[in-house]
Amino acid sequence: MRSLVTLLALGLFMPLLMAQTALFESTKKKAETGDMVAQRELALIYRYGREGVPRNQAESLKWLRKAAVAGDAAAQVLLGLSYASGSGVPMSKTEPVKWYRKAADQGHALGEYYLGMAHLNGLGVPQRESEAAKWLGKAAVKGDSNAQNVLGQMYAEGRGVRKDEVEALAWLTHGKYMSESQEMLREALKKKLTPEQLSKAAARREEIRAESLRLSPENAEPRDGAYRKPPAK
Repeated sequence: MRSLVTLLALGLFMPLLMAQTALFESTKKKAETGDMVAQRELALIYRYGREGVPRNQAESLKWLRKAAVAGDAAAQVLLGLSYASGSGVPMSKTEPVKWYRKAADQGHALGEYYLGMAHLNGLGVPQRESEAAKWLGKAAVKGDSNAQNVLGQMYAEGRGVRKDEVEALAWLTHGKYMSESQEMLREALKKKLTPEQLSKAAARREEIRAESLRLSPENAEPRDGAYRKPPAK
């Protein structure tokens, strides 16, 4: 009976293993021909031990760097985050900004978000709130929720932009992944603003959503990805 169960288990497991192996080999073959998307996918396979492949940080970084150098914006963000955290590479303040900027210059929302946060907090670059607002605004309008919430805070406080509480609520209400302080700010604005102002914020929020859908449909309702971090506090 035990042998029968083992055979049945193997019968169910082997097709899955074969499919994983085939996917890994296919991805690796594409990566070796210079396909930068495949290089990034291969890096993630090694990073997380996917497709039946053991985790290998060195191989992950090797392929991630290849993809980033080749111009893959998502890989550039990932490499920047690796330098920011010291994950497999020496921790650096300037290297993350270098890679975030490369991604941001391609219009990648997460690259724009992280570059904006670097300027907002003075990490690897001089602290410049106006520059932070510029890049966070680019990411926010594409639907990046973290950028939307930070931009909402900046409008509420007049940091890097003119103070506008209606605009602040429009961004804060639309965004997800809110920190506790952002939630408190949103609720305070809802109580403070007049019915007319609340109506204007709701209308503006719909404009934001429509623009997000137009610019980047896949980001209008952002999904967690391999390189999304929790919201800034």
